[in-house]
This record gives sequence, C-alpha cells and structure tokens, in this order.
Amino acid sequence: MERLSEFCSSLRYRNLPERCRERAKKLIADSVTNVISGSALPIGSLLRSYVVELGGKPESTFFGWRKIPSTQAVLAHSAIASATQWDDTHNRSVTHVSSAVVPAALALCEQEGLGGKTMIEAVVAGAEVMARIGMTLNPRELYRRGFHPSSLCGPFGTAAASGKVLGFTPEDFFKAFGLAAVQASGLLCGSEKGPLSWYIQYGKGAENGVVASRLVRLGADAPENVFTDRRGFFRLFSNNPRFSSLGKDLAKTFVVEQISQKRYPCFQFGQSTLEAFFHIRKEYPFKKEEISRIIAYIPSTAYKEIFLGAKFDLPPRTLLSAQTDLRFLLGLAVSLGEVSLEKLVRDRENPRVEEMARKVVVKGDEELNKVFPGTWPAKVEVSLMGRQKLSHSVLHPKGDWRNPMSWEDLHEKFVQVAEDRIGRAMSRKLWDQLTQIEALRTVENLLPRRIHVQS
Repeated sequence: MERLSEFCSSLRYRNLPERCRERAKKLIADSVTNVISGSALPIGSLLRSYVVELGGKPESTFFGWRKIPSTQAVLAHSAIASATQWDDTHNRSVTHVSSAVVPAALALCEQEGLGGKTMIEAVVAGAEVMARIGMTLNPRELYRRGFHPSSLCGPFGTAAASGKVLGFTPEDFFKAFGLAAVQASGLLCGSEKGPLSWYIQYGKGAENGVVASRLVRLGADAPENVFTDRRGFFRLFSNNPRFSSLGKDLAKTFVVEQISQKRYPCFQFGQSTLEAFFHIRKEYPFKKEEISRIIAYIPSTAYKEIFLGAKFDLPPRTLLSAQTDLRFLLGLAVSLGEVSLEKLVRDRENPRVEEMARKVVVKGDEELNKVFPGTWPAKVEVSLMGRQKLSHSVLHPKGDWRNPMSWEDLHEKFVQVAEDRIGRAMSRKLWDQLTQIEALRTVENLLPRRIHVQS
C-alpha cells in the first residue's frame, strides 16, 4: 500500500499521457450521464428525502436540488449512478469504478473550489487504487464468499480520489487507506430485494472513503498493521491475496484505460449477449414469430460464481432482476427491438416480453472460460422454426476498453437521458463542459441544481 500511496501523491495532470486524460474525461461524462438518468428512478426520490431530512453544511451540489454536505452528495450520487446498471466495469477486478470515484472527485473538487484538471487527477488515482485492491483480493473468490467487489473496494477508490483533491502526502494516503479498510463492507446477499437496498451499499462504500480522507485531514490516525496482520484487511477477505497486483506496472499503464463502459443499461454479460443477438437480427432478417428457441452461452465459471444459483422470476420482481436476467433482456430485445432503461422500467411485466423470454435458455460454456474474466464474452444461438440455427459470438462488445465507445456514442446516450431531465439548452451547455472539463477552473456548476422537464 506504500507504493500506491506514493503513486497517488506524485500523480500530476501534466504528466499523464493524453490517452489517459481522454479516457478519464469519458468516464466522468458517462458517470454524470448515469447520475442524471438514475435520478428519475425510485432510489433518486428516496435519497433526496434522506438528504433533506439530514440537512447540513452546503458543500457540494446534489443533482436537481441544492448544496449538501459532500459526504452525503457522494453517497447519493454513487448509489443513483449504480442503480442504472449503466455504470462502467473494470473487468479483472469486477468493480464499477466510476460510480464511486467520479461522485467523490466531483463533490470534493466543488467543496474545495478546484477545477477540471484536479478532478481528472482524482479520478485517475481513485480508479487505480480501487481496481488494484479488487484484483489483489481476487473477485472470483469474493463472489464465492458472498462479498460484492464494488462495495468492498469502493472506500479505497474514493479515499484516493478525495485525498488527491485534498493534497495528501504519501503518509496521509496510507492513513486514509487504513481508515477505508476498517469501514470496507458489501454483501451480495439481498440483491433480490432490488435497487433500493442493493445500491445503498455502493453509495455507503463511496461515502466511507471520503469520510476516511476528511478524518485524516483533521488529524486522525489509522492502524499501521491493517494490511499486514493475519486479521487484517487482505487476509480477512481473501485466502490467497495477489499482492503483486498492488504494484505491477504501476505508473506504466493506467486503470482508466482498461475500464469498459456500457451501451445497454444492464449487467456486463448483457452487453455481449445483446450485441450478439442484434448482430444476428441484422444479418439474417426474420420475424420474431419464427423463433422457437434462443440459447445464451456465457462462461460456465461465471454462471456458477456470479449467479450463485440465483433463480429469476418471470416477470422479474424488480428492475435489478430485469437488468441481470439474460432471458428477460433477450425477450425485450426480440419483442420491442431495443433495450433502454425506460423500457426496462415500463415493460417489466409486459406479457409479450415474458412470452418471448420463456423461449430463452442460459447455459454455461467451458470454452468461454479461457478468456474470462479479462473478457466477458457471450454466444447467442437462435433457432427458427423449420430453418437452421443462427449463431454469433461477441468477445469485446461495444464499450469494452478494447472496443471503446466514442464521444459520439457517449453523446447519444447523454442526449437520450439529459434533454428530458434538464432541457435542451442546459444539456448542450453541460455536454460542452464535460467534453472540455480540463479547461474548467471550477466544477461548481457541473451538476445542474434545477430540473427542467421538456414539454
């Protein structure tokens, strides 16, 4: 952890490669888009009621409202962005990095009156730490033991991001990481209850890292043995921590360049599965009435470890269930021709979608294990009545860091959600700021405090 502390302290915008800066900007733009989108979900109303009830010092903007304490802003925006299931993923650590570190960097930069270059530094530092902690613990082992990597590793990412904004020394970062470790938590259990409970732990993890950094700035200390003791963080959450992941190629390659964004508002395997299906539909036009069966193949290890024997209901009980059930996602794609957050919410109990979803079978494929978790692949096989089977495999779906989304792709997603929430004029202004964030001397107005629904 000492090397990560040194890395965070010495990181400077001027020394970052241009590709690294550009990727960080895209992650920021995408995360702000997710906050705007998620604010319309029930969790947005819930958390607004929560922060209203708490009150407190006006430090950082809560989207569509006013300034609130920065820790509360981080909790709310992190949970809201995660609830869309549109948030990005670092494949090897299976952590949703930006929904934690971007809200933290934004809130602290606004609190401290700092601008876009500092925010980019904070996002780069936070992503590096959060993902490396996840890789060290081994996400597949965490899933088997019932821990959620994003919630567990989030405090480290936001401690790094907020510490960077606060100008920490290596010693300060090490203390903040120690305080993050004693607050780290996050369970897979409870996902069946839906986003209102499931995503609170995301936001709480992000908040805890900011609390850690703010306590360090006030003079708090941290246990020196929290990372080395047999009862310490790494040994407690992993039987065989991969300590080499903490420092391998540090400052030579950057995590922000290896984070995968999402075209569809659903879990990571939905990206490759839906892309495979839409490719088949484009290449071989057919009527949905002709479909007799669809098989979606994903790595068998993922099927066993990530789903943990979960049983999905049709229709899905919650939005989260809809976003993580490949049967429903493919049923929606076949029946309605697209998979959007609006349709996932509105058509969750659509009988036509359910009828098609019941024709879908999800299976594990041993061959796909060879590239997982570095890649999250899928194969889709469509059987048509009286015709041969049609199939297509996707290794790197659009949005994967090896097949990244362009600014045009991100803008299309942004317009889809922002114009209805904040109006056309304000959305244009906000997008201009996001694409040129390094030029902003302050990020104070990056999140609008008023919501204007277009007529």
